[in-house]
Amino acid sequence: MRILLTLVITLIFTPKIYSENINLNITYLGIPAVNVNFAISDTFLIVRAKSISLTKILAKMDNLYEVKFAKNELLPTSYKKIINQNKYFENRITYYERTSLSGIRKSFLSNTTIQYPIMKNSRDF
Repeated sequence: MRILLTLVITLIFTPKIYSENINLNITYLGIPAVNVNFAISDTFLIVRAKSISLTKILAKMDNLYEVKFAKNELLPTSYKKIINQNKYFENRITYYERTSLSGIRKSFLSNTTIQYPIMKNSRDF
């Protein structure tokens, strides 16, 4: 009984992540080219852009951008970028350390980590 009561209370009072979603279709000369999806809440922004139909053959694109930020501040705590476009690729994440005023960028393709100074209100993505 105690476990069931704990479960019910947890389900009722666990905060849920609410986000707004926006879907856009970009066309080129009237041909559907790219689907773009935006998901935003009070702690994240995710953008996904992916080529569709014939444009996959001409200009392949499958990009993901994810920014996480502290609630009500809009200052990023991390920024992830995964780009897959024809012959260009990126897969990296940057963490922002506001207390030490440094950014730490990790590239997963080159297996490198770079630390650099940032300003108090940096939004360098």
